[in-house]
Amino acid sequence: MMRHAFLTGCWIMLLTGTVWSDELVSSDVVPLTGMPPAQLRLFLQGVETDWRATTGQARGVPQPSPRAFPDDAVRHPLPAPETLDQPDVPLRQAIAERRSRRSFGPQAVSLETLSILLWHTQGITGSVALADGTALSLRAAPSAGARYPLETYLFVQSSDALDAGLYQYDVAGHQLVELVTDTALRAALQRACFGEPFIYDASVVVVFTAVPIRTEWRYGPIAHRMIAYEAGHATQNLLLVAEALGLSACPVAAYHQSSLDRLLGVDSVDEFALYLIALGWPPAGTEP
Repeated sequence: MMRHAFLTGCWIMLLTGTVWSDELVSSDVVPLTGMPPAQLRLFLQGVETDWRATTGQARGVPQPSPRAFPDDAVRHPLPAPETLDQPDVPLRQAIAERRSRRSFGPQAVSLETLSILLWHTQGITGSVALADGTALSLRAAPSAGARYPLETYLFVQSSDALDAGLYQYDVAGHQLVELVTDTALRAALQRACFGEPFIYDASVVVVFTAVPIRTEWRYGPIAHRMIAYEAGHATQNLLLVAEALGLSACPVAAYHQSSLDRLLGVDSVDEFALYLIALGWPPAGTEP
């Protein structure tokens, strides 16, 4: 009861604009299962005040650094999308025909296919000059304030060019960074997704994680709904491109949080899994 009262008090202060803190205090955390629906809905609602002066950006806090990969990381360059043959499928057709498909055949996914999928989902599509003279990269999916809180991981389970394992998409370099190669990850990922058979059958499972501080720094108390928006933007891009390529694809939100985070090697606090998409070629003789 005391924790419920504390959380309610925090939200009242946020709504009145009297406090916003970037710091996490684990003793203040209440499990979602312990909150009433009305409390949960606040995360999707706006704040009834002008909160802009309370953010880390407004207070002069340095902005979070972008993801850096070790110099000795094993990297797998992806072919430049503009050099690849891509199906000329009208957007209207891709939207109309998109379905969540859970049947996958054994055909491996190529680097060329991964390149097209990733570039259209999180790839750099341009840049804009900022007032201080620096260039800000722009991506295929919209992001509030160009904060880009998502990281993209791939559980590669059947590829003609990559060993089975876990990889991360390096947006700036348009390449995959090898994190772990282990065929046992396939079964472990299936267990983390409550035993869903199609997770094991998929050739690739894409996982978007959230790094909340990137968006919290600029948007404070409304950052979390913006991160949810962005996961939807990126996932829809991925699903439509998969449809155009003839792949089967299915978004997944049913997973055990801490188990999946451990497989990804993230801490469940400053970074955690948010959304999954299972991908693969359809079984022989079927249409995607």
